[in-house]
Amino acid sequence: MMRKLTIFLVLFVAAQYSHAEEWYQGGNLQGSTLDQWLAASERNKLATASDWIVIVLGDNQVRKMNVLKKKANILVNCVDNLTPIISKSYDLKESKTTATALLCIKQLESNNWQ
Repeated sequence: MMRKLTIFLVLFVAAQYSHAEEWYQGGNLQGSTLDQWLAASERNKLATASDWIVIVLGDNQVRKMNVLKKKANILVNCVDNLTPIISKSYDLKESKTTATALLCIKQLESNNWQ
């Protein structure tokens, strides 16, 4: 009985692990507002940021996943850091993250992602 339970648990854990998403999957903040961005998980922000980067820069600019992830982390930090500044002049419930992300990407591109 104990052996059957152990086998069942091993198979259950293995099945869960095989369905795990990659870091760049599952982002759903593309059309969100900045208040939704602030409430989102870091994983969701990272996956969404990677989508924005690929859309704006194109596949040829981000062929290596480690480069994409680095840029996505930088973009997440940029949007996170700009949001409090934006909140002083605009309502975060109406401000779209895409506008902030595009501003960040353009600025980061001109500074070589520094």
